[in-house]
Amino acid sequence: GLLLFLYPLFSAKKIKNVILISIDTCRADYLSCYEFPLDTTPTIDAIAQEGMLFKQTVSPVPFTLPAHCSMLTGKTPPYHGVLDNGLFTLDKDNLALAEILKERGFVTGAFVSSYILDSKFGMDQGFDTYNDDFVSDRNPIGIEERRGAETTDLALHWIEKNQGEKQFLFVHYYDPHLSYDPPAPFDSKFTGAKLFKDLPPEQAATYAAYAGEIAYVDHCIGRIVAKLKDIGQYESTLICITSDHGEMLGEHGERTHGYFVYQGNIHVPLVFKVPGRQKALKIQQTVGLVDIMPTICSALGIAMEHEIQGKDLLAYGDNDNPYPGRYLFSQSLEPTKYKANPLLSVISDRYKYIQTTRPELYDFQKDPYELKNLIQQEPKRARLMEGELLRIVEDAKSKNKEAEAEGMDAETVRKLASLGYVGSKIEDDFLIDPEKDDPKDIIEYHVLSNSIGYLTEIENYELAEKNCRKLIEQKPDLYMGYYKMARYLEHRKEYAEVIDYLLKVIELEPDFVSAYVGLAEMQKNLGHYDLAIDSARKALELEKDSVDAYRLLSESYYEQGLFDEPEKDLTPEIAEHSGYPNVLQKLAMTLYLKGQIKRSYNKYSELVKLDPDSIEGLNGLAWFQAASTIDGMRNPQEGMKHAMRACELSDFAKAESIDTLAVAYAAAGKYPKAVETAQKAIEVARSHGEDDLAGRIQKRQDLYKQGKMYVDAGLK
Repeated sequence: GLLLFLYPLFSAKKIKNVILISIDTCRADYLSCYEFPLDTTPTIDAIAQEGMLFKQTVSPVPFTLPAHCSMLTGKTPPYHGVLDNGLFTLDKDNLALAEILKERGFVTGAFVSSYILDSKFGMDQGFDTYNDDFVSDRNPIGIEERRGAETTDLALHWIEKNQGEKQFLFVHYYDPHLSYDPPAPFDSKFTGAKLFKDLPPEQAATYAAYAGEIAYVDHCIGRIVAKLKDIGQYESTLICITSDHGEMLGEHGERTHGYFVYQGNIHVPLVFKVPGRQKALKIQQTVGLVDIMPTICSALGIAMEHEIQGKDLLAYGDNDNPYPGRYLFSQSLEPTKYKANPLLSVISDRYKYIQTTRPELYDFQKDPYELKNLIQQEPKRARLMEGELLRIVEDAKSKNKEAEAEGMDAETVRKLASLGYVGSKIEDDFLIDPEKDDPKDIIEYHVLSNSIGYLTEIENYELAEKNCRKLIEQKPDLYMGYYKMARYLEHRKEYAEVIDYLLKVIELEPDFVSAYVGLAEMQKNLGHYDLAIDSARKALELEKDSVDAYRLLSESYYEQGLFDEPEKDLTPEIAEHSGYPNVLQKLAMTLYLKGQIKRSYNKYSELVKLDPDSIEGLNGLAWFQAASTIDGMRNPQEGMKHAMRACELSDFAKAESIDTLAVAYAAAGKYPKAVETAQKAIEVARSHGEDDLAGRIQKRQDLYKQGKMYVDAGLK
């Protein structure tokens, strides 16, 4: 008994560092340590051999942002309030793992690989470093991401830099997410595998590429393990490897994820290596992503002093089943976007109950693909599990204030819409209406809806338009088809037609803010500035903190030469919105292009004051201070300081910031330093394929070599 009591203290002393690795969109059954027949994950397999492997781990929601919020807070989505990608921001009232560890002396770093986890959505709570600024953006389906290699390089640099500190590192890989295009040699590693030989060629290629992505990430994780061993930190590092959700790969008619709560979407890997625990364990009982945070805290001897839904999984090392009768909650509110019922589920060690229009019950141990609904055969079990589900939902609703979503800017809407993530707000009352569609009956509609952004990005316009028309034909009274058509036509720059479809959206859904924002943008593009102002005002009436409506309002005033008008519409709700700095940056650039130099300078100054770590703000302010001859703006010393800070924040990986630093050195008379820095900027620009920028910097460098500074012609 005493030994058991003292164990956490003993274990905690052995742990110097904690690394949490999340592999986005990774089904558990594609890892070789989860009996996948191909050798996809030798690194993770080896870690599992010295740690704890949880065979049945469930995600509380098949979406990236809310699942990661659960991972870091120990709470299910109804409690932490983030129910969807893009529409919600993690409230600071939630205590996140990084905050807990930072308070206890850990240096905290995060390196994420997709815009979905951008710091604007609140995931950066407690992190000293939260790197979401990608050097080599990839946009295979219209949303920023980066390869695992870049994320790994940054993580390795951070590990080395902080060697003397207690470290908490969060690494997020996005590679297994659509599109499946692993780099060589992983692109062909499983091509022609016997496992896929009886499948249609296209399906076999999809499965092989998806497995290749997972193998590639395993290779990246291997580099982290090698670094830890090389610097002597592997034995003292707690490692947790998991995923936010899976991928349906066509099962039940769903191609990707986010819609159903079947195993393909919510069964994820979970492996812990805990220093001080030598015995390898495979745990069969059902656990959840919500258990990660309390388990890490337990390993460090940190007691949980606030209410969470997660449990300490280290208890499985001392007890075969420390939590008998436990039920895990999982949800998908995605079908509510189509006016269908939600999917609410509870999962035991063997059974899953799904509450919707026509409820479902599965024995996933015997029936892992959930093909046999047992609701008729086992009504008693179904009623018992329904009761557990109602208890969980009612408890969450009574204890959690209603989550409020910040208004998204149009750029965010466009990025997320490419993945089918955003169409409208979900219905979050968790109620089942027997008159509403069953999500199973409209999966084809969902798949069509999701396809349009991707088809538009790859310029398959014919099929994109065809699918839009199918949506309208299938559900003429639902605004979604018209909205998707508007988005598609916007991509084609057919603005007048976009307006027609958006007006139809508003007719069917009068309170849909994004439709008014889109309308304002189209009207502005067509030069109908007064109409754009009216539409933006309507959006602001519906959503007081719609930062993009405010931006469009401002830009429409600027186009009419009314530069002071926007200030009258600036409300506290907008000024305090997390997206307001981004709006300031865009307005500052617009004013600069319109020759409103003093106003532009003031916007950049306001931006840096509001967000001292804004790379764009620091760079813009430094440019004015270094490249102008205007009294009150020109300040080479401050320009050097701001430009250097912008370079440091981007790890000297952005050519624009390095260029500005060179301009500032020259303005201060430091010409050799300016020449050297400009050369670095040229190299970085060329490495990113920015040849035009490299050419402009080259011309400036020629001035520095002659002992001349560069002056922006617009800033004299």
